[in-house]
Formats: sequence, C-alpha cells, structure tokens
Amino acid sequence: MCAQVATARDELQLLVDARDETMRLAKIELISRDALYRIKHKGLLRGWTTWAATHRQHKADQRRARIFREAQQRWMKPGLAVPFIHWRTRWQATIKRLRAADHMTDEEKLGLLEATTRAAVEEAMALRLQVCARALCPVVLLSCPVVPPRAHVLRAASGLPGTFATDCPRPL
Repeated sequence: MCAQVATARDELQLLVDARDETMRLAKIELISRDALYRIKHKGLLRGWTTWAATHRQHKADQRRARIFREAQQRWMKPGLAVPFIHWRTRWQATIKRLRAADHMTDEEKLGLLEATTRAAVEEAMALRLQVCARALCPVVLLSCPVVPPRAHVLRAASGLPGTFATDCPRPL
C-alpha cells in the first residue's frame, strides 16, 4: 500500500511538473509574440508617441494663448469683460454644485434648485430696483448709490408708486 501511495505521489508530481512546464512555455511564447509585435510596429509606435507629445504641446500653447487673449480683452474693454467674467464665475460655481448634486438624493436636489431659484429672483429684483432708482433719481444715486434692503426689493418688484422717494438719502 505504501508503494502505491508513493507511486501515486510521484505520478502527481510528474503531472504538476508537466503542467508547470507547459505554463512556462506558454508564457515564453506570449512574451516572444509581444516582443515580435513591438519590434515589427516600432515605427508606428514612435509616430504615435511623437504625435501625442506634439498634440499635448499644441494644446498647452492654445491654452496659454487663450488666457493671454482673455487678459488682453479685459484690459482693452473692461466694460465688456466684467459681465462675462461674472457670468463665467457663476457658471463654474453652478457646474461645481451640479457635480456635487450627482451624489444627492432627489429631495436634496429639489431643495438646492429652489434655493438657487430664490437667490436668482432676489438678485433680479435688486437689479431691477437699482435700474429703476437710477431712472427716478439719477443725481442722488450717482453720488451715493443705494443698496436697498429686502423689503424695498420686494416693494419695488411689485411696482407700487412712491417706492424710491424714501430710499434716496438726500432730498430731491
């Protein structure tokens, strides 16, 4: 019985060694096939590598030129650049909030949208009030601009007459 166990053990060891040898030869075959492929396509690889490096440099140059162009526009025409910069800053903040909202529940998203809408409406009302105030009492507002509190914003948005007479710090 011990002889049979030893023989079975030896046969098993031979099978394991044969399998290991087969795997080793397969690995060598794979490595040599990959090396042959790389040697055969060396020129193509060199071309793609060169193109990728050139493309990265081109993109960096374009970015630098765009930044310079935008800075030049801001210096040459600040009246045009300021609203665009304001819009882009708010747009970037909105995109950041939306990316963060991807991880929110639907209720949290709804709350965020309502708060954003409310803030936009209040800002629009404040801007309307400033435009109307400049139209009604331009002399006073040019010398001393009025930033109305929230109650004045709501009253101005309602369109009630006499809203701005009390807002001016000096008599007309």
